Amino acid sequence: MAKSAGLEPHVTVMVGYPWEAKKDIENTLKFTKKLFRKGHIDSLQATLVVPYPGTPLYEYCRENNLLLTDDYDRFDQREPVMKTEMNANELKKMIGKFYRSFITPKFLINKVKSIRSLKDLKFVTRAGKKILGHLKDFS
Repeated sequence: MAKSAGLEPHVTVMVGYPWEAKKDIENTLKFTKKLFRKGHIDSLQATLVVPYPGTPLYEYCRENNLLLTDDYDRFDQREPVMKTEMNANELKKMIGKFYRSFITPKFLINKVKSIRSLKDLKFVTRAGKKILGHLKDFS
């Protein structure tokens, strides 16, 4: 419905929940690939889950001794701050897989076709730089 209304749906995926198994993340990756393939979404963002103070997830982590640190300067999505089934490198690799999953020839062709003005070109260029940065961060 969003696509037929002229919108460009964007999906945000968060990985690294304490109860999340690697298979759960792989299933989410398969699902997002399917959404791209069917044309239901136009872009994607993947991040590490952060249990911010004051949220139910933070309280759950405190109650279950799942926090790896109380240093809030580290609550910035660059590293896991709670215990999970997967280590930091495995989680970063999974996030990288999400970003690489949609960079296909079809995606690139559609992005080039969508450029209709200088404003569009600037937007696509800026977004492309950010995606390349994420690929570098999570490779």
